[in-house]
Amino acid sequence: MKNTLKILACLLAAPVISLAEVEFNTFNVGDMTPLAINYGTPRSTSPAHLHTGQWQWQLGLNIANSLHIEQQEKYNEVLEFDSETSRYDLRLEYGLNDLWDMRLEIPFVKLGAGSLDGFIDDFHQALGFPEGSRPNRAEDQLNIRYQRDGQTLINTSQSDSGIGDASIAFVRNLKTSYEDSLSYGVKLKFPSGSALSTDTHDLALWATAANQLSSRVNHFVSFGAVGIEKNKGLLAELRRSSYGFLRYGLNWRVNQLVELKVQLDTQTSLYKKTDTRLLGHSSSAAVGGTLHMQSHWDLDIAVIEDIDTETTSDVVLHFNLRKRYGS
Repeated sequence: MKNTLKILACLLAAPVISLAEVEFNTFNVGDMTPLAINYGTPRSTSPAHLHTGQWQWQLGLNIANSLHIEQQEKYNEVLEFDSETSRYDLRLEYGLNDLWDMRLEIPFVKLGAGSLDGFIDDFHQALGFPEGSRPNRAEDQLNIRYQRDGQTLINTSQSDSGIGDASIAFVRNLKTSYEDSLSYGVKLKFPSGSALSTDTHDLALWATAANQLSSRVNHFVSFGAVGIEKNKGLLAELRRSSYGFLRYGLNWRVNQLVELKVQLDTQTSLYKKTDTRLLGHSSSAAVGGTLHMQSHWDLDIAVIEDIDTETTSDVVLHFNLRKRYGS
């Protein structure tokens, strides 16, 4: 215990670096429900921060646990999602010049039974969060079912894993006298996956603006839209051809090693003519931080909760390791 206190004291006593010397990175997260996990929303909306010839790799892991049971009368819908999804993201980034970054992302996606059900129950009870359909529900099940107007459109209890849909993105910084940081990005997602692929080409456009609130604190906002290839993929007749998303974050650089973060994410509905909450809009909050280690190693850790209950995964555990190369 004494050694732990000494370590914490050393971390807090470390000299502070101003944000002008440190680029911020958004959490690489997105909707993890099985019907949304591979669509084109950019999982990171960080500004371009690599100089010419610099490159970095990132390896991320998001583990999401979901239990949603709904019955809606308007469209005679019955929806049951009891599953756990994992997404491993390998991202390669390269600084084309001091203004442009290129980013290639290749995910590995796994759908299975909810091995974290017990942990999620304890987590919700400890913090007093709503438990939704969890009480009296058997743990560690896999069942995905959606019925509409008496027809069964989805019904599976089979696990799945494999490469997800890959994407390429370009991000550019802009010079402005109004914001401390301003950038925009474009991303093209390909139907290249074998697990939970959307079978669609998606195009995303977004902008990110950030301002310093103090030498240690900044905040940012990102907003954009995603266009989806029509008439392809699962539930194509019910899916919208486009949707929007909004992201807001607050970052506090405690010292050279520790950065604390809060990030809010929301997006409009992917599907139309539905009264179910899970197929409608989604909202979540990520709370965690980043460990900035020597030699350009960084580690993000966060817990993500569905602040608008049952609109997305109940709880997501997020980890992301990155390493930069080049002077």
